[in-house]
Amino acid sequence: MQFQSYNFILYFMPLCVAAYFFANKRTLRMRREILTLCSAAFFAFAGWEALLVLCLSALPDLLLTRLLLRTREKEQEASVENGASAKRGGEREAKRLLLTGVLLHVILLVYFKLSHQLPLGISFYTFQQIAWLTEVYHEELREVGAKDYL
Repeated sequence: MQFQSYNFILYFMPLCVAAYFFANKRTLRMRREILTLCSAAFFAFAGWEALLVLCLSALPDLLLTRLLLRTREKEQEASVENGASAKRGGEREAKRLLLTGVLLHVILLVYFKLSHQLPLGISFYTFQQIAWLTEVYHEELREVGAKDYL
């Protein structure tokens, strides 16, 4: 399904917008879940391959987010106990995790660009995922779950 198709404009988009606005206005969580479900459905209409690529590119980020948050916690605990040397070790580990995530996404993007099989929105999602990892690295996001990420 494409954005300019009649099916999207007349059926899919109005259904998603209505579901979003008729969700309990007091519950942000339910609205977030509706948006996630609608996004997954849109990708599924584009083909299961597009949905698979989206999921497979999201899984490393979820893992790296947990590892980065855990590294930052250990770094803070160690800096209280051992001082600056432990903090530098934690900082190096966090940089290594961030670099791993960025390289994974850049490699994935280059692969799809060179193979001429670009899934819908892969560039946008790649840069969003890199921005997410950067925010976690700089401690702008804390205690985030899979629902917040997706």
